[in-house]
Amino acid sequence: MTEEIPENLVSQIPRSLMEFKGYASTMPSLHKYYKDPTPAEIRQLIKLMGWKGAQVASLTGTGPRTVRRWQSPPNLPGYRKIPYSSWRLLLGYAGVVQLTESESKKLLAEKQNKLEGE
Repeated sequence: MTEEIPENLVSQIPRSLMEFKGYASTMPSLHKYYKDPTPAEIRQLIKLMGWKGAQVASLTGTGPRTVRRWQSPPNLPGYRKIPYSSWRLLLGYAGVVQLTESESKKLLAEKQNKLEGE
């Protein structure tokens, strides 16, 4: 018998930052209910925070084009999956999750390594 996923973890778009808390996409990556954020969830977080693409790019160490690709429908050729570290940083900046000092350092190191590798 499969375990039923709690209702708040089912794919719905949060209407507020408070609603984001506890969603499957906001859990740590190793949590049994974690799932990657949908482009709609990414768009909604950006909208709720009032961020522009350039701001999101600056926060995540990417470019505005990359941010647009994260928000594109997965069936389009330009779609790119948002890296977990970028998503987690955005959630931290938005106050949806609390990043520990060690988690923050790890995520920033991953971003730095990626930038150096490009």
